[in-house]
Order: sequence, then structure tokens, then C-alpha cells
Amino acid sequence: MSARLPFRWTTNKGFTLIELMIALVLGLVVVLVVGQIYVSGRQSYRTQTGFGGMQENGRFALFFLQRDIRMAGFPREQGPGGALSGVLAGFNTVQTTDGGTGGSDQIEVQYNSFGTVVNVDGVPAGLQAQVTENNTFANSGRDCLGAAAGATVINRYWVANGNLMCLGNGDLTNPQPIISGVESMQILYGVDTDEDLVPNVYRRADQVGGGWPNVVAVRVGLLLNSQEPVYESPDTTWYAVLDAAPLQASDITTTPLDERLFARRVFVTTIMIRNRTNI
Repeated sequence: MSARLPFRWTTNKGFTLIELMIALVLGLVVVLVVGQIYVSGRQSYRTQTGFGGMQENGRFALFFLQRDIRMAGFPREQGPGGALSGVLAGFNTVQTTDGGTGGSDQIEVQYNSFGTVVNVDGVPAGLQAQVTENNTFANSGRDCLGAAAGATVINRYWVANGNLMCLGNGDLTNPQPIISGVESMQILYGVDTDEDLVPNVYRRADQVGGGWPNVVAVRVGLLLNSQEPVYESPDTTWYAVLDAAPLQASDITTTPLDERLFARRVFVTTIMIRNRTNI
């Protein structure tokens, strides 16, 4: 006869209300921490992307402007120290203007697309260029659009609808946007007043007057934005671009809130005119 084990009643035990509340609180803490990490990471990514894109645009814009402006009026008719050509004086004073209070400046640069001057009978002095053996112009000059511009390249730069625009004489009907996110472009011209090929004073286009032949440098300032919100509250920084009145984005009542959350940066460079300084 086998022995029987004593019968025992068993009951299922669950979580108490206190344990459930503790688990719920711990879960909420974990969710909040993970959410905070996600928001922080997203903000960091947005900031880095905005500043990185703005930095790249600024560098590209200055490179593009430097490439043309340093060639203004090139080359001299008589070699180093010679007079500047009347046709290729470097800057078109009609298009090279000061934008006035709150406006962007514009500049039109002219230069010969060849590095050597060869005197050719019957060719105007201002259009002398390197020629082939049969005294015909080599048509290899390119304007800002990449189109053939002949011996003389004329490129005009200005700001329109937040874009840095370029219009070249290779195509006078299709302005080319160079970069976006440009709020202001200001330009000052370094005038050599004592004939030592060093700028003594920087002036606006409307202040140069008869001193254009003595302009040996150009100072360019650009105010760029990130083109997407970066900050969580409106930017209250004042931005001064060369001679323009300082600008505070948050004070512009017509600017949408999202644009007031953009990051901004001022880029400034001074470009020496090779044709006049031998640099």
C-alpha cells in the first residue's frame, strides 16, 4: 500500500498595486531618457547639417567671386606697370553699384581670358589677346555659365530672392544661381592713393568716383543662412556686413518665424587685383 502525500491548496499570486505603479514609473523614466536622447541627437544633427551646409556655401561663393575678381582688367596693355585698357578697365561702373541702406551690392567684372597680350594690326587695344599663328582669336574664354565668351569675359554678380546670381556674356538671357541662402552681399573697393600698389582706403562703389584706375583690391562680405531652422528660439544676434547697417533677424517683423530660427554667419574676404598689384 502506497503512502499518499498530503493534499495542498495552491494559489496564483500576481503583482500588487504598488509593484505595478513602480514598474510604470520606471518605464516612463526609461521612455523619457530615450526620448531626450533622440531629441538631443536630432537637434545636434540638424545643427551640424545647417552649419556645415552654410560653411560649404560660403566657401564656394567666395571661391567663385575670387576667381573672377582677381582677374579684373587683366591683362595690362604694356605688361607690368602699364596702363589699363579703356575697354577692359576691370569694373563696369554702371553695373558695379552700392545697394544703399539695407540693399545688396552688385559687381560686374571684365577681363581678358588670355594671359598674354599680342599686338595685332586692326584689333582695338582693349581687345588684344593671345592669337593663333594666323592672327585669329582663340575662342576659349568661359563665363560664369561655362559658355564660350570669346576673348573678353564679363560676369555680373548680384543677390536676388536669396540667391547669389551670375550673368555672363556667354548667355545674356539666363542668369545662373550660384548658391542659395544669401541675405546680403556688400562690396568695398580698396583704393591706392599713394601709388605703392597697396590699398589705403576702402570705399563704396558710389564713393570711388574717378579712382577706379587706382582700385587694387576688393573686399567682399556675405551674410548667409542655414536655409532650415537650427535654433529653438529666434536668433537675436546682430550681424554687420562691411559697411551695411547691422541686421538682427528677430527684429524683422516680416520674416517668418521659421526663418528667424535659421543660423547665420558672415563671410568676408579681401581679393587683390593681380592686374594692378602683380600678386
